[in-house]
Amino acid sequence: MRGQVLLLLFLASCARCDKAPPAAAPLPGSGSASEPAPHPDVVDVLEREPRFSKLVAAARATGRIELIRVKGPFTVFAPVNEAFARLPDYIANDPPRMFTALQHLVVPSRRIPAAELARSGPVFDSAQVRLDVSEDHGSVSIEGARIVIADMDASNGVIHAVDRFPGLP
Repeated sequence: MRGQVLLLLFLASCARCDKAPPAAAPLPGSGSASEPAPHPDVVDVLEREPRFSKLVAAARATGRIELIRVKGPFTVFAPVNEAFARLPDYIANDPPRMFTALQHLVVPSRRIPAAELARSGPVFDSAQVRLDVSEDHGSVSIEGARIVIADMDASNGVIHAVDRFPGLP
């Protein structure tokens, strides 16, 4: 009886409230507190980093973005925003040429950490073009593009931020 009285008092007090009681905050993930949050893929990592906003925009404009959202593994050489200032106009303003330049940024079927790149020798990009790898005083470069941030992990690959487009002036 006492429990029923308390319930009635609670309901009556809520009926006089102008606002509904606050809803419970949703749990992260897909609804279960025990499920880990999904690990971001290459595209998610690039989209979350402001230093890659121009790369993401170029990849979207040329239709390349969804090609690296699929299951990998991939090694991605991601030019930082400043690298786009170095692009020749004939590439920057021509979507088919930009598409080709973006192909040179992805090594399919391999997740290659920077330390291994230095020992691996040449790698082949998604267009099957050979990319030479070099090391100078601990700094790894791919066709003249120096890795400035190495080994950003993603669920379907690894990303290395580079200071320019590999193989371009």
